[in-house]
Amino acid sequence: MNKVDLYCFHHAGGSSVLYRQWQTLLPNNWTLHAVDLPGRGIKAGTVPLDQWPALLEYLNHEVVLNENNKSVFFGHSLGAMIAYYLTCDQIKKQKVLPSALFLSACRAPQQKPHTHYSQLCDTALYHALIEHGLLPNRKLTDDVAKLITDVFRSDFKLAEFPPTATKDALLTMPVHILHANKDTVVPHRSIASWPQFCVKHCFHQFNGDHMYIENQRHTVIDLLHSFENQQINSTPPNNNYNDKWPMPLC
Repeated sequence: MNKVDLYCFHHAGGSSVLYRQWQTLLPNNWTLHAVDLPGRGIKAGTVPLDQWPALLEYLNHEVVLNENNKSVFFGHSLGAMIAYYLTCDQIKKQKVLPSALFLSACRAPQQKPHTHYSQLCDTALYHALIEHGLLPNRKLTDDVAKLITDVFRSDFKLAEFPPTATKDALLTMPVHILHANKDTVVPHRSIASWPQFCVKHCFHQFNGDHMYIENQRHTVIDLLHSFENQQINSTPPNNNYNDKWPMPLC
């Protein structure tokens, strides 16, 4: 049985905690590599990166694919953007490439963002995070508030100012586009042009909004496993969504 390395990239303001329970759900021949961006998770205390060239350089050292294994990239929201642009960068540098990409809740390249949170001042951004349920509505020390807003701002800047993607740089590996039918952050029209950037693509629709992934992790894992079984055209069944999960801003 082939070994599979699953590299997961988190959403804006998130961390590898999003994927903490996945290893116990994966097949025995799969190994989870949940990547933390600088400034959070196991990388807490390091300086967040808000420029794509620096981030891609960092990730090229963090994500070194084993040519003897299958490798799969999974990203949610900003994490899906990271999975896509990292793959493009690896193609450019003629590195070992992932066998498949699973891009969740992510607008297609060249689609303009719906948010401009990276341009807000610290105070306005802090209150926006509270308003959207991403921070508790209680007084934090100035140092802690600054630390948190810096992490979010760096992620929002990445999400709102991505590299330029060209349609002639087609991805040749299977690309699975996961989206939710009630996602207002990345509506359906934002993902419609993904086929222009990949040769093999498949859309999978879930019931829920932007953070459907937390409540439907079992279904997502089944979809990942279906790739290994060469069932790339299967569409996962709809499950109920837990509307108590706080929705990220991008």
